[in-house]
Amino acid sequence: MKKALPVICWFREDLRLDDNPALNDANKISHGRVIPVYILDPRRFQQNLLQWPKVGLYRARFLLQSISALRVKLRGIGSDLIIRTGHPELILPELAEELEVGTVCCSEGGEIDEFSITRELAAQLGYDKRLLRCSWGRTLYPLNELPFEDKPPLDF
Repeated sequence: MKKALPVICWFREDLRLDDNPALNDANKISHGRVIPVYILDPRRFQQNLLQWPKVGLYRARFLLQSISALRVKLRGIGSDLIIRTGHPELILPELAEELEVGTVCCSEGGEIDEFSITRELAAQLGYDKRLLRCSWGRTLYPLNELPFEDKPPLDF
């Protein structure tokens, strides 16, 4: 019988336990251990094309408070939150190898930067035969239910 590998649940913008599609997916396929991870990507704090900060002071404070609250909630149910700083598409494959993880679950949003990070992560994980499983969870309707044809590609 095959040993069930743990699953990483990569928290991106959805820093909540209730009604979190990525966490629900991770719980369904983990057969045991889910490893919650948050990666503070320094690219989020750079300037955009108009030279405005992508994340301002108040948003950064809110983000740090949300990460802290998530960690407290996870510890309250006997888990914890691994927090790293850097590029997720580089950190997650290393972490998956180190922790002998078979799948990384995450949510996907509508930002073009997110799509490119997700594609690169899928490629990096695929080299090691690890799976990336993305859930659409930050909009009112799932992407496949939108009533028009021009939709962002989710081919990872």
